[in-house]
Amino acid sequence: MQKNDMSLGLILDKSSFQMLNFDEIVLLHNYFIPTICPILVMEVLGDLKKEEGTEGYSKDRVVDFSRKLLPYHSAVNVNFLKLINEELIGNKIPFDNKPLLGNVTAVQSADGQKGLHIDISQEEKAINRWKEGDFTTIDEITADLWRTITTEKDILVNLKEKLKDSTLGERKIKKIEDLCPYVDEILGDDTKQSDLLSFIISEFSIDTSIAGSIFLKWEQSEFKLIKEFAPYTFFCCRVKLIFNLVLKNELFGGVRPTNLLDLEYLYYLPFCYVFSSNDKFHKRMIPLVIGEHHTFISGEELKADLKSLVSYRSTLSEKNDIERTQREPPLIPTSLIYQLWTKYFDWPNKQKREVSDEELEAMKKKMDEMIDASEIGETTNTENPDFIVRKHWMRPTDLCPCGSGKQLKDCHLKQNNK
Repeated sequence: MQKNDMSLGLILDKSSFQMLNFDEIVLLHNYFIPTICPILVMEVLGDLKKEEGTEGYSKDRVVDFSRKLLPYHSAVNVNFLKLINEELIGNKIPFDNKPLLGNVTAVQSADGQKGLHIDISQEEKAINRWKEGDFTTIDEITADLWRTITTEKDILVNLKEKLKDSTLGERKIKKIEDLCPYVDEILGDDTKQSDLLSFIISEFSIDTSIAGSIFLKWEQSEFKLIKEFAPYTFFCCRVKLIFNLVLKNELFGGVRPTNLLDLEYLYYLPFCYVFSSNDKFHKRMIPLVIGEHHTFISGEELKADLKSLVSYRSTLSEKNDIERTQREPPLIPTSLIYQLWTKYFDWPNKQKREVSDEELEAMKKKMDEMIDASEIGETTNTENPDFIVRKHWMRPTDLCPCGSGKQLKDCHLKQNNK
């Protein structure tokens, strides 16, 4: 359980994300750290459509979504396929319900502390371009290709045909409540671990040139269960096997081609505490794959709660009361976000003390040392670094990270320039 670390990881799929207006996005970022899945980035770009009767593209919707996607606290997670590949060749994948970011450089500060500098990702660079309405030819080609892939009608028909010959999951499942016990029986069977590893290599498109070395590493490992050999990969394997058997046994009555893409969101559950979707497929799948420390909330529930908190905030007149809503949710026990904070944090804090000017100055000096830390050749401990600095590109017209809802140029940038 997460305690004394006010950073509640949240994943939104597109169905939940597109329901929120800018005022609601502000409060969302005040109370959560949104983990942006690469699949969401692609879905946003997919809305870059050709305008009828012209040679150009309609960009307004993508620009609007991009401005809502990366206001300040959100982060694009490393692609799940890259993580699976990394884990299978021997690199440990930490998952502690927080975003897992790439572009990491080991650094050391002047006082000898070792930490990490996290550079802006390629996805974040692209989103920052889209905010300005700057789309490359590659973006347009990718958007067209994306729409072609997502409208392919035969993709699930072909997959279902392929599943007939699968050596995993031959038993006929008639009731959804029988599915997970059967899947877990397969996953825990000592005699099926080699088949599971083959399934993983096939299903997640692992490069065949390294498949032999992966099998050798597994055979030489003390961990013979895939669950122990590659925990994150095992999680993804379980999600995919459940989906395959849902499809094979027609347990949802019917699925759409886009459900294969919807499935990708679920591979990122280890990097959040809260998952929100308004998608029917997700609502059916979540009970089968969600962990005991996770919470699922529908898009309607999240939207309604944020809308209510925005309305409440508008009634406040005292500066201190307004600023408090930038740091923590209002003390309204019926609020869904209040309930999430009490579930995951030691909150509301019973005792609070004011930070002195001297303490603030010392903290600023320490932060400057971390920012100015020098790159080091050796690899620092990525699990327990002394500090982490994440680089973030912002325009003057972006929302201020303080959570005021004002643009940076009208808030702290303006104050710092006085």
